[in-house]
Amino acid sequence: MILPEEGTTFDIVVPSSDLRDIESKLSLVVTMAEINYRDYFFYIATFTLIVSIGFYILNRKKLPDYFRYLAGFLGMHLILDFIAHFLSRAAIPNLPLLHLYTMLEFVLLGLFYRNLLRAPEWLHQYFLWFFYGGVAIIIGNTLFLQSPFEFNSYAKTFSNVSIIILALLYFYNAVLGLINPFYRSGLNFINAGIFIFYMGTLLIFLFSDFLRRNDQDILFEIWNVNLILSILLQVLLLLGLIWARQGAPSTDNWRDWAEKEALSSKRN
Repeated sequence: MILPEEGTTFDIVVPSSDLRDIESKLSLVVTMAEINYRDYFFYIATFTLIVSIGFYILNRKKLPDYFRYLAGFLGMHLILDFIAHFLSRAAIPNLPLLHLYTMLEFVLLGLFYRNLLRAPEWLHQYFLWFFYGGVAIIIGNTLFLQSPFEFNSYAKTFSNVSIIILALLYFYNAVLGLINPFYRSGLNFINAGIFIFYMGTLLIFLFSDFLRRNDQDILFEIWNVNLILSILLQVLLLLGLIWARQGAPSTDNWRDWAEKEALSSKRN
Protein backbone atom coordinates (compact mmCIF):
# COMPACT_ATOMS: atom_id res chain seq x y z
CA MET A 1 0.00 0.00 0.00
CA ILE A 2 1.35 3.42 -0.97
CA LEU A 3 0.78 6.04 1.73
CA PRO A 4 0.62 9.72 0.85
CA GLU A 5 3.49 11.91 1.89
CA GLU A 6 2.98 14.17 4.88
CA GLY A 7 1.30 17.43 3.89
CA THR A 8 -0.41 15.95 0.82
CA THR A 9 -3.99 17.20 0.29
CA PHE A 10 -6.81 15.75 -1.78
CA ASP A 11 -9.80 17.42 -3.40
CA ILE A 12 -13.01 15.48 -2.84
CA VAL A 13 -15.58 16.13 -5.51
CA VAL A 14 -19.22 15.69 -4.51
CA PRO A 15 -22.02 16.08 -7.06
CA SER A 16 -24.11 19.18 -6.39
CA SER A 17 -27.32 17.15 -6.03
CA ASP A 18 -25.72 14.96 -3.35
CA LEU A 19 -24.32 18.05 -1.61
CA ARG A 20 -27.79 19.61 -1.43
CA ASP A 21 -29.16 16.36 -0.03
CA ILE A 22 -26.45 16.26 2.65
CA GLU A 23 -27.07 19.88 3.61
CA SER A 24 -30.79 19.24 3.83
CA LYS A 25 -30.30 16.22 6.12
CA LEU A 26 -27.82 18.09 8.34
CA SER A 27 -30.24 21.00 8.61
CA LEU A 28 -33.03 18.62 9.62
CA VAL A 29 -30.83 16.98 12.29
CA VAL A 30 -29.87 20.38 13.75
CA THR A 31 -33.50 21.55 13.74
CA MET A 32 -34.72 18.40 15.49
CA ALA A 33 -31.96 18.73 18.10
CA GLU A 34 -33.01 22.34 18.75
CA ILE A 35 -36.67 21.30 19.07
CA ASN A 36 -35.83 18.53 21.53
CA TYR A 37 -33.60 20.91 23.47
CA ARG A 38 -36.47 23.41 23.78
CA ASP A 39 -38.87 20.62 24.74
CA TYR A 40 -36.61 19.56 27.60
CA PHE A 41 -36.62 23.12 28.93
CA PHE A 42 -40.41 23.20 28.64
CA TYR A 43 -40.79 19.95 30.58
CA ILE A 44 -38.41 21.08 33.35
CA ALA A 45 -40.21 24.42 33.76
CA THR A 46 -43.62 22.71 33.69
CA PHE A 47 -42.62 20.13 36.29
CA THR A 48 -41.31 22.86 38.61
CA LEU A 49 -44.53 24.83 38.15
CA ILE A 50 -46.68 21.83 39.05
CA VAL A 51 -44.60 21.14 42.17
CA SER A 52 -44.84 24.81 43.23
CA ILE A 53 -48.61 24.91 42.79
CA GLY A 54 -49.05 21.63 44.64
CA PHE A 55 -46.81 22.84 47.47
CA TYR A 56 -48.84 26.05 47.80
CA ILE A 57 -52.17 24.17 47.86
CA LEU A 58 -50.93 21.88 50.63
CA ASN A 59 -49.48 24.73 52.70
CA ARG A 60 -51.68 27.72 51.88
CA LYS A 61 -53.04 27.97 55.43
CA LYS A 62 -49.50 28.56 56.71
CA LEU A 63 -48.81 31.39 54.27
CA PRO A 64 -50.09 35.00 54.22
CA ASP A 65 -53.13 35.81 52.07
CA TYR A 66 -51.12 37.76 49.48
CA PHE A 67 -49.37 34.54 48.44
CA ARG A 68 -52.59 33.63 46.61
CA TYR A 69 -51.68 36.19 43.96
CA LEU A 70 -48.34 34.47 43.45
CA ALA A 71 -50.14 31.13 43.25
CA GLY A 72 -52.52 32.66 40.69
CA PHE A 73 -49.51 33.79 38.67
CA LEU A 74 -48.07 30.26 38.76
CA GLY A 75 -51.39 28.69 37.76
CA MET A 76 -51.89 31.15 34.93
CA HIS A 77 -48.33 30.49 33.75
CA LEU A 78 -48.92 26.72 33.75
CA ILE A 79 -52.25 26.84 31.88
CA LEU A 80 -51.13 29.31 29.21
CA ASP A 81 -47.82 27.50 28.71
CA PHE A 82 -49.66 24.22 28.07
CA ILE A 83 -52.04 25.87 25.59
CA ALA A 84 -49.21 27.72 23.84
CA HIS A 85 -47.16 24.52 23.57
CA PHE A 86 -50.12 22.63 22.08
CA LEU A 87 -50.87 25.41 19.58
CA SER A 88 -47.20 25.62 18.58
CA ARG A 89 -47.10 21.86 17.91
CA ALA A 90 -50.26 22.20 15.81
CA ALA A 91 -48.74 25.15 13.87
CA ILE A 92 -51.51 27.45 15.14
CA PRO A 93 -50.60 31.07 16.00
CA ASN A 94 -50.39 31.52 19.76
CA LEU A 95 -49.47 35.21 20.03
CA PRO A 96 -52.93 36.13 21.42
CA LEU A 97 -51.94 34.15 24.51
CA LEU A 98 -48.93 36.41 25.01
CA HIS A 99 -51.23 39.45 25.05
CA LEU A 100 -53.40 37.76 27.70
CA TYR A 101 -50.33 36.64 29.67
CA THR A 102 -48.93 40.18 29.70
CA MET A 103 -52.07 41.62 31.26
CA LEU A 104 -52.47 38.81 33.82
CA GLU A 105 -48.84 38.92 34.97
CA PHE A 106 -49.12 42.69 35.47
CA VAL A 107 -52.34 42.30 37.47
CA LEU A 108 -51.33 39.33 39.64
CA LEU A 109 -47.76 40.40 40.44
CA GLY A 110 -48.94 43.98 40.94
CA LEU A 111 -51.45 42.83 43.57
CA PHE A 112 -48.82 40.58 45.16
CA TYR A 113 -46.40 43.48 45.64
CA ARG A 114 -49.15 45.92 46.68
CA ASN A 115 -49.92 43.71 49.68
CA LEU A 116 -46.25 43.08 50.40
CA LEU A 117 -44.72 46.57 50.24
CA ARG A 118 -45.17 49.21 52.94
CA ALA A 119 -42.90 51.97 51.69
CA PRO A 120 -42.80 54.54 50.23
CA GLU A 121 -46.12 55.94 51.41
CA TRP A 122 -47.04 57.39 48.01
CA LEU A 123 -47.04 53.87 46.55
CA HIS A 124 -50.28 53.01 48.32
CA GLN A 125 -51.77 56.44 47.68
CA TYR A 126 -51.31 56.23 43.92
CA PHE A 127 -51.17 52.50 43.37
CA LEU A 128 -54.72 52.18 41.99
CA TRP A 129 -54.01 54.92 39.44
CA PHE A 130 -50.89 53.07 38.37
CA PHE A 131 -52.68 49.70 38.42
CA TYR A 132 -55.75 50.62 36.36
CA GLY A 133 -53.67 52.87 34.12
CA GLY A 134 -51.31 49.98 33.40
CA VAL A 135 -54.20 47.65 32.56
CA ALA A 136 -55.60 50.32 30.20
CA ILE A 137 -52.20 50.71 28.50
CA ILE A 138 -51.85 46.96 27.95
CA ILE A 139 -55.40 46.57 26.59
CA GLY A 140 -55.07 49.73 24.49
CA ASN A 141 -51.86 48.42 22.95
CA THR A 142 -53.68 45.27 21.82
CA LEU A 143 -56.68 47.18 20.48
CA PHE A 144 -54.94 50.07 18.71
CA LEU A 145 -51.20 49.45 18.25
CA GLN A 146 -50.23 45.78 18.08
CA SER A 147 -53.00 43.33 17.21
CA PRO A 148 -53.40 40.02 19.06
CA PHE A 149 -51.57 38.34 16.17
CA GLU A 150 -48.55 40.64 16.48
CA PHE A 151 -45.80 40.50 19.07
CA ASN A 152 -46.86 42.96 21.81
CA SER A 153 -43.38 44.32 22.48
CA TYR A 154 -44.64 47.72 23.72
CA ALA A 155 -47.02 46.31 26.34
CA LYS A 156 -44.54 43.58 27.37
CA THR A 157 -41.79 46.14 27.86
CA PHE A 158 -44.11 48.31 29.97
CA SER A 159 -45.14 45.30 32.08
CA ASN A 160 -41.53 44.19 32.56
CA VAL A 161 -40.34 47.66 33.62
CA SER A 162 -43.26 48.01 36.06
CA ILE A 163 -42.52 44.66 37.71
CA ILE A 164 -38.80 45.45 37.89
CA ILE A 165 -39.61 48.71 39.71
CA LEU A 166 -41.80 46.82 42.20
CA ALA A 167 -39.00 44.28 42.76
CA LEU A 168 -36.56 47.14 43.43
CA LEU A 169 -39.01 48.62 45.93
CA TYR A 170 -38.99 45.27 47.70
CA PHE A 171 -35.21 45.61 48.17
CA TYR A 172 -35.84 49.12 49.55
CA ASN A 173 -38.41 47.76 52.03
CA ALA A 174 -36.07 44.93 53.02
CA VAL A 175 -33.27 47.40 53.81
CA LEU A 176 -35.68 49.39 56.00
CA GLY A 177 -36.71 46.19 57.81
CA LEU A 178 -40.32 46.44 56.67
CA ILE A 179 -40.64 42.90 55.32
CA ASN A 180 -42.37 40.36 57.55
CA PRO A 181 -39.45 38.64 59.36
CA PHE A 182 -41.15 35.23 59.44
CA TYR A 183 -41.37 35.02 55.65
CA ARG A 184 -38.45 37.24 54.69
CA SER A 185 -36.07 34.44 53.63
CA GLY A 186 -38.68 32.92 51.30
CA LEU A 187 -39.72 36.31 49.94
CA ASN A 188 -36.07 37.11 49.19
CA PHE A 189 -35.91 34.06 46.92
CA ILE A 190 -39.21 34.96 45.26
CA ASN A 191 -38.26 38.58 44.65
CA ALA A 192 -34.80 37.62 43.38
CA GLY A 193 -36.35 35.21 40.87
CA ILE A 194 -38.82 37.83 39.65
CA PHE A 195 -36.16 40.54 39.39
CA ILE A 196 -33.64 38.35 37.51
CA PHE A 197 -36.25 36.99 35.09
CA TYR A 198 -37.85 40.30 34.17
CA MET A 199 -34.56 42.17 34.05
CA GLY A 200 -33.02 39.46 31.88
CA THR A 201 -35.93 39.32 29.43
CA LEU A 202 -36.40 43.09 29.15
CA LEU A 203 -33.85 43.45 26.33
CA ILE A 204 -35.44 40.52 24.48
CA PHE A 205 -38.76 42.33 24.28
CA LEU A 206 -37.19 45.70 23.55
CA PHE A 207 -35.39 44.43 20.44
CA SER A 208 -37.60 41.50 19.42
CA ASP A 209 -39.34 43.34 16.56
CA PHE A 210 -36.02 44.46 15.06
CA LEU A 211 -34.52 40.97 15.30
CA ARG A 212 -37.69 39.38 13.93
CA ARG A 213 -37.34 41.49 10.77
CA ASN A 214 -33.57 41.21 10.39
CA ASP A 215 -32.07 38.11 12.00
CA GLN A 216 -34.30 35.15 12.87
CA ASP A 217 -31.34 32.97 13.92
CA ILE A 218 -30.21 35.37 16.64
CA LEU A 219 -33.81 35.79 17.80
CA PHE A 220 -34.14 32.01 18.11
CA GLU A 221 -31.00 31.81 20.26
CA ILE A 222 -32.17 34.70 22.43
CA TRP A 223 -35.45 32.89 23.05
CA ASN A 224 -33.42 29.93 24.31
CA VAL A 225 -31.94 32.30 26.89
CA ASN A 226 -35.50 33.27 27.80
CA LEU A 227 -36.31 29.60 28.43
CA ILE A 228 -33.31 29.24 30.75
CA LEU A 229 -34.37 32.36 32.66
CA SER A 230 -37.88 30.94 32.94
CA ILE A 231 -36.54 27.75 34.55
CA LEU A 232 -34.44 29.82 36.96
CA LEU A 233 -37.56 31.83 37.88
CA GLN A 234 -39.60 28.71 38.58
CA VAL A 235 -36.84 27.15 40.71
CA LEU A 236 -36.41 30.32 42.81
CA LEU A 237 -40.18 30.67 43.27
CA LEU A 238 -40.38 27.07 44.48
CA LEU A 239 -37.48 27.61 46.90
CA GLY A 240 -39.17 30.79 48.09
CA LEU A 241 -42.41 28.97 48.85
CA ILE A 242 -40.53 26.25 50.73
CA TRP A 243 -38.53 28.74 52.81
CA ALA A 244 -41.62 30.85 53.49
CA ARG A 245 -43.43 27.77 54.75
CA GLN A 246 -40.46 26.88 56.96
CA GLY A 247 -40.56 30.34 58.49
CA ALA A 248 -44.29 30.26 59.29
CA PRO A 249 -44.61 31.34 62.95
CA SER A 250 -46.56 29.79 65.76
CA THR A 251 -49.81 31.50 66.74
CA ASP A 252 -48.23 33.19 69.79
CA ASN A 253 -45.24 34.50 67.83
CA TRP A 254 -47.49 35.80 65.09
CA ARG A 255 -49.74 37.58 67.62
CA ASP A 256 -46.75 39.24 69.30
CA TRP A 257 -45.36 40.42 65.97
CA ALA A 258 -48.77 41.72 64.80
CA GLU A 259 -49.22 43.71 68.02
CA LYS A 260 -45.78 45.28 67.64
CA GLU A 261 -46.54 46.18 64.01
CA ALA A 262 -49.88 47.74 64.97
CA LEU A 263 -48.20 49.80 67.73
CA SER A 264 -45.45 50.91 65.34
CA SER A 265 -48.03 51.98 62.74
CA LYS A 266 -49.90 54.11 65.30
CA ARG A 267 -46.66 55.87 66.29
CA ASN A 268 -45.89 56.67 62.69
